[in-house]
Amino acid sequence: MKKILSLLCLLATASSLFSLASPVLSASPFSSGAAAKVASAPAAPKDSRQAQAALRQLLAAHVAGNQAGMEALVSPDMPGYAGVVEAARQARPMQKQLRITLSDLRAQPSEDAALVLVQARWEKRYVRLPAGLQVRKSGEAVFTLKRSEGGWKLAGLSGDNLFAAD
Repeated sequence: MKKILSLLCLLATASSLFSLASPVLSASPFSSGAAAKVASAPAAPKDSRQAQAALRQLLAAHVAGNQAGMEALVSPDMPGYAGVVEAARQARPMQKQLRITLSDLRAQPSEDAALVLVQARWEKRYVRLPAGLQVRKSGEAVFTLKRSEGGWKLAGLSGDNLFAAD
């Protein structure tokens, strides 16, 4: 029940994502008519695995300095798109030998598997230029991935922004 409530809260905070989830949320056992007919097939575990794989590809592109590859895996209609993409663009020249690791991943797909929330702890290590200082940052984030025609894309980020410079 806690997972469902946290999923609903996260969806409600992102207005563009909330509109995608509203048919699923309105299809309750207490509703009648067309809304009850909207329910889709339950999400398969492969949806969560595919969404997590897309998240790892996005992070690998960022680590490799492939800005175009990273941006291709971020949905352009994501709330906070500029905050993620611009933060990554500005931070990358100052962060050399970048390594990002994820741990404690928990994935929660929506009923229709159009969205998957991936909650994770992250650790980021790099050498900050120009001083050459070794930096270790860590945090927690919830990544919202949305299924699109081109595959899974980052559609929301809450918590600590691992793409930020400092």
